[in-house]
Amino acid sequence: MCGFLLLMAKLGMAGQEPTARTEDTRTTETLEDRFWSHFKNIPLGPGRLSIGGSVRFRYEWQNHYNAKSYGERTRDGFLLGRTRLNFDYVLRESLRAFIELQDARVWGSDFDIEDFQGRSPDENPLDLRQAFLEWKHIGNSPWGFKLGRQTISYADNRIWGPGEWGNVGSFFWDAAKIQYDTRSLLVEALYARRVLHESEAWNFDEKHFDFDAYGLYATLKNVPFHPEWFYVEKRGDAARGKLLPIEHEIRRTLAMRVSGRFLNHFDYAGTLAGQFGSWGGYSIRAWGMHAGLGYTFDHPWKPRLGADFSYGSGDRSPNDRTINTFDGVFGARDTLYGRLNLFGWSNIEDYQLSLALQPADGLETRLDYHYFRLAAARDSWYISPGSTLRRDSTGDSGRALGHEVDLTARYRINKRTSLIGIVGMFLPGSYIERTGPHRSAFGACLQVMYEF
Repeated sequence: MCGFLLLMAKLGMAGQEPTARTEDTRTTETLEDRFWSHFKNIPLGPGRLSIGGSVRFRYEWQNHYNAKSYGERTRDGFLLGRTRLNFDYVLRESLRAFIELQDARVWGSDFDIEDFQGRSPDENPLDLRQAFLEWKHIGNSPWGFKLGRQTISYADNRIWGPGEWGNVGSFFWDAAKIQYDTRSLLVEALYARRVLHESEAWNFDEKHFDFDAYGLYATLKNVPFHPEWFYVEKRGDAARGKLLPIEHEIRRTLAMRVSGRFLNHFDYAGTLAGQFGSWGGYSIRAWGMHAGLGYTFDHPWKPRLGADFSYGSGDRSPNDRTINTFDGVFGARDTLYGRLNLFGWSNIEDYQLSLALQPADGLETRLDYHYFRLAAARDSWYISPGSTLRRDSTGDSGRALGHEVDLTARYRINKRTSLIGIVGMFLPGSYIERTGPHRSAFGACLQVMYEF
């Protein structure tokens, strides 16, 4: 399969016509494009069928951390492979049926499927990832729907996101969505159940997590800035930490996000979210936020300096009847809180600085620095909602989690083939040093992806 990727990349470059230096050859039609065009817009009955997909391989090396621990004397190197094949049948411009199959595998890891109770985040042989019917602007009206298995993604994926970096993928849903879409307004209402994937071939992943999700999303179009509103409600049984019982939880999240540009060079984004509800006999009162500001210089390399701050509240008084720990809703965390994926949007303060450069056509580089602190010293260190690594209930270990530096390089060989390389290092702070193993962590990966 790796040989196939290299062959397709060479075929794409070999088929390019000679061009001037200023022309981006990655957008020129190639022999490769003409080959794949035979699989697009195939007449079939009353509609047209397009076949597409992707093949992705990524080698990862992890030192002193892994999916289950931090700071131990561990080292693991493994190869991840993911193949997707989709069938997009369009009856008319706004009516389509879509099916996507996914095969996710891992080779050489120290973990096997049983280490994850049959639900490995890296392994799920051939199975159904998406299967939905979508109809927009029914009868030229603003109304539409999307029904079936699907991914859900809004804005920067902080509240709703599919978690694409993971080999299997963090979130996919059996959902029903109603849409109202005009030139100035988009509103979507949905009901969803999160699919509980099992690392077995072709079992259709019929099980679900033990909760129901309801959502509303709205945004205005054609305004100087981009405002977005969210309402998410989660109802079901949930545990809080490893030692507490499972109780019925109703958690509601109200959020707003704004983003845009000003003075030609500045960009900004901000999210504010509040949560309320109940867990068993406890009440929920929590909040989270993100604020980011960037400046892009006039230079051929398009250098951008950025500063971000993310906050998810923690529980300062664990023994009272109010839960103040913010839940990261259903958001992706792969690119938001450090590339080593040691932290989530719960009980966290994340101070971030970044520098991005585009030194050549198709090449993007980015350097990120994070300083992490607990929002509440007596609450846990969370890597995702409800999933913790450590806790000092006395608060005596302080709040300093540590520093992370990540270097990311992305190169698009042509419009179908891309490379990503990432190197990251985490240096522990006083909280981690006082609560357990505290070796510095180092991770690296190299990924190649081919899309057709």
